[in-house]
Amino acid sequence: MTMKKIQIVIVLIFSAAFVFWACNGTKEETLSTAEFNVPSSVTLASDAATMDFKVLFNHPPKTSDQIVFEDSQGNAFTCAITFADDNKFTVRLPPNLMSGTYKVYLLSGGTKTLKGNMSVSIIYATTPGDTVTPEGASIYGLVTCEGKPLSDVVMSDGVEVVKTDENGVYRIASQKKFGYVFISVPSGYEPPLNGVLPQNWKPLTRGSLTSERVDFTLNKIDNNIFTLYVMGDMHLAKKQNDINQFRDFASSLMDDVNSGAGRQYGLTLGDMTWDYYWYRNSYSFAEYKAELNRDLSMICVWQTMGNHDNNYREAGDFLMENAYREAICPTYYSYNLGSVHFVVLDDIDYKNTPASVDDASGNITKDYRSQYLVDFTKNQMDWLKKDLSFVDKKTPVVISSHAPAYRPNGATGYKDGLTSHSDGSGDYGTAAFRALLSGYNVHFFSAHTHNHFTYDDSANGFYETNGASVCGTWWWSGYYTPGFNLSPDGTPGGYTICKFNGTDVTWQYKSAGADHSYQFRSYDMNEVQKVLTDEIGGNKDDWKKMVDWTGSFSANSVLINVWAYDKNWKVTVTEGGKELATTAICAYDPLHMLVNSAPRFKSGSTSFVTAYWPHFFVVNTTSANSTLEIKVTDRFGNAYSETMARPKIFTKDAYKYMK
Repeated sequence: MTMKKIQIVIVLIFSAAFVFWACNGTKEETLSTAEFNVPSSVTLASDAATMDFKVLFNHPPKTSDQIVFEDSQGNAFTCAITFADDNKFTVRLPPNLMSGTYKVYLLSGGTKTLKGNMSVSIIYATTPGDTVTPEGASIYGLVTCEGKPLSDVVMSDGVEVVKTDENGVYRIASQKKFGYVFISVPSGYEPPLNGVLPQNWKPLTRGSLTSERVDFTLNKIDNNIFTLYVMGDMHLAKKQNDINQFRDFASSLMDDVNSGAGRQYGLTLGDMTWDYYWYRNSYSFAEYKAELNRDLSMICVWQTMGNHDNNYREAGDFLMENAYREAICPTYYSYNLGSVHFVVLDDIDYKNTPASVDDASGNITKDYRSQYLVDFTKNQMDWLKKDLSFVDKKTPVVISSHAPAYRPNGATGYKDGLTSHSDGSGDYGTAAFRALLSGYNVHFFSAHTHNHFTYDDSANGFYETNGASVCGTWWWSGYYTPGFNLSPDGTPGGYTICKFNGTDVTWQYKSAGADHSYQFRSYDMNEVQKVLTDEIGGNKDDWKKMVDWTGSFSANSVLINVWAYDKNWKVTVTEGGKELATTAICAYDPLHMLVNSAPRFKSGSTSFVTAYWPHFFVVNTTSANSTLEIKVTDRFGNAYSETMARPKIFTKDAYKYMK
C-alpha cells in the first residue's frame, strides 16, 4: 500500500471515529423537546413550595431540565423540576419569589428557551393561619409591603372606590365592567415595574358573579422629593426615521434623569403610538413598550391614553380602548407621589363611532378615526368624585389627559377645549369639569395640539400646561432637516421637567438636545424676508400665504418666540439702553417654515405644516444694525438672555440648537 493510500485510510478511520463520537455526544446532549402551557396569570400562596405546569402534546421536560423565572429587572429565579409525566410537571419554587410579571424559560442542555410570560400574584395571610375572605365581594385581596399589610390604601375597579382595612384587606362589590382592579399607590410607596411600566393594576379572570382574589405588593420608598418628566405625543410608528430620532430624544432625557435629585418618574400624555401604523407597519403597543424599555431604563413611566392609541378596527369607545387596556393600563386611574395626588383621565370619547375599514395592505378605505368627542364621560367623572373624596383639598392635584381643557383664542385669549353635550349622556365639558374640581389646586397637563401653550387661572385653582410634542411635527422636520425636531409652533421637541419638594413645585420646558437655558428664539425679520420666498416652497398657495405674512412686517422688526410663556413671565427688549414696546401676537415660526414647511410644500404635501400660534412677541427697532438686549424671565424668577447683534443671519446653520 502506498503512503498516499495509507494516509487516506487513516483520515477515513479518524473521520468515522469523529462522526461516531459526535453523534453519541449529540445524543447525550439532545435538547429537550418539552411543550407546555405557561398561564398568563397565576396566584400562589406565600408559603407555596411547588407549582404545576400542564404538558402539551405528550412532550414533558426532562427532570434534568430547569425552569427559569426572569423579572423585568433581569433577576432570574431557577426552579428544579421534581416530577414530570405526559400530563404535567412540577417545579420547586424559590422562597424569595415576589408578585410581578415574569418571563418563563426552559433551561435544557445549557440552552435557555422562552416559553411565555406569566403574572404572579403572591397571596399572604392577614394573620398566621388566617386567610382573606370575600364576604360578599366579587373582587377582594390584600395589599402588603415586605409581607406586612397596609391599611387605608385606596383601591378601585374603575367604578367603585374603597380603602383597605386595618388588616390590609379590600373588598369591592363589583360588576367587573372594565375587567381590572387598580391601586391608587399611596405616598411613600412604588409598585413593581414591568420594564418601565408600573404594575399598579391587574386583570380580572373570572365572571362578575364569581369572587376572585387579587393581591398587590408595594415597595417602600422616600419620594417626598422627586422629578417628573412630562412627555406628549410620541407617535412612534417605524417611519420618518422616528426610532433613531426618538433615541436621540431619550438620550437627552436620560441625561437629566441621571443628574436629577430624588426619585425620577415619567408621565406620557397620549398618542405614544400611531393607530394607522399598527397594521400597516406592524408597530403597536408591544413595539412601543420594547422601545421605552430600551431607551428609558430604570424609571417608572406612568401612561395616559390618546386618540391614536385606540383601535380603529373596533366600534365605539369601550371596544376601541380594549387593546390599550390589555397592553398598557387602565384609561383612567390615580396614584400618589410624595405630597401630591395624581389623576390620569381620558378625554377622547369615541361614543357611537363606527369601525374604520382597511384593506389587506393597511390602507384605510373608510376612515372614522377623527369622529370623536373631546369630553369627559360621566362614568369617569363619577369615579373621579369618589377618588377625590379621599383627597384633602390642601393636597395639590396633578391631572393628565390627552386633549386640552382650554385652547388659545388669539394672542392672549382662550376658549373651552372640552365640549358639553345636550344629548342626555351627561358628558362633561370644560365648565362642568372645573366645577367638579372646585376647592382643589390643580395643575392640568395635556398634549394633542403638538404645540405649546399655558392657561393660567391659578388664582382660581387651575393651571394648564399644554406641552409641545416629543415628535415635533410628527417627526417630519427632523426627517427633512436633521437636527431640527420642531413642533408646528416652532417649539423644539422636548418635555416638561417638574420638580417637587413636598407641596412646592417648579417646572421648566426642556428642548431635547439643547441646554436648559434655551427658552426662546429671536428673528431679524429683515433677514427672514430675504430667505422665505415663494420659490423655496414650490409656489403653493398655502406656502405663499405664509410668505406674504412674513413680508407684512415693517422694516427693522424683530420677532421673538417664547414657547413656554405664561402671563407671569416677562419679556423685555432694550436698544441702546432704551426699552422697546413688546406686542404679543400670533405668528408663524420662521425656522419651522424653513426646515419643515418649505420642503414639505415642495414635495407636494400640504399637511403637517407651520401653525399660526400665540406666545410670539414683536418689537419695532430704530435701525437695521442696532444691537438688542433681550431678557426673558419666567414665573420662578429664572432669567434667560440674548445679546442680539443685527443684522442676524437667518440660515439653518445659524439656528441649529441641538448639541
